[in-house]
Amino acid sequence: MKCPLCNSNALPFHIGHLGEYHRCDGCLGAFLLPQHHLTDEDEKRRYETHNNDVLDPRYQGFVQPLVDAVMDSFSTDNSGLDFGCGEGPVISYLLKNKGYHLDLYDPYFHVDASVFSRKYDYVILSEVMEHFKRPEKEFKTLFSLLNPGGKIFCLTELLADDTDFESWHYKNDETHLFFYHERSIRYISERFGDPSYHIDGRLIIFNDQGS
Repeated sequence: MKCPLCNSNALPFHIGHLGEYHRCDGCLGAFLLPQHHLTDEDEKRRYETHNNDVLDPRYQGFVQPLVDAVMDSFSTDNSGLDFGCGEGPVISYLLKNKGYHLDLYDPYFHVDASVFSRKYDYVILSEVMEHFKRPEKEFKTLFSLLNPGGKIFCLTELLADDTDFESWHYKNDETHLFFYHERSIRYISERFGDPSYHIDGRLIIFNDQGS
């Protein structure tokens, strides 16, 4: 089995109620084997059960670190893309209230292929990258959308060296397919962007090659 992010060898790692996981020898990411993935129809139904009310203060508070990071780096003159925004694009809602302009894209709820022919100063992925079936392809596309000096802002929970995968809550979502180690983040940064990156808890920031 090859890793869908870095194409290194991956070995059996864990078998749980959602299926079998392998872990990469190279980037140390772990992933659910493709035969256990939901169909597109079942995946959409699963997302439709999420309670993503943009007016929910708890939901707003959860994404606030990402909102703050965007506002620290960019002004209202810059263009952004909320990628994988879902039914309730709370980050776009909060930033637009501050005068920012963002386009929306989601493969189920905001299908707008025109975003792939544009360039952006920043791209936002809030709890999105762990859903990627083909993370290598997805990140290659995302970096190609950046203007020089652009950034990709992500929220996710990383797989650490001391993570007890058996009891780790994050794997229990059947739509969570790939779990990133810090070495995975370094691989993405070096492969597609500037080698520098920033991790602060759940917040991850990638830089364009021109940064």
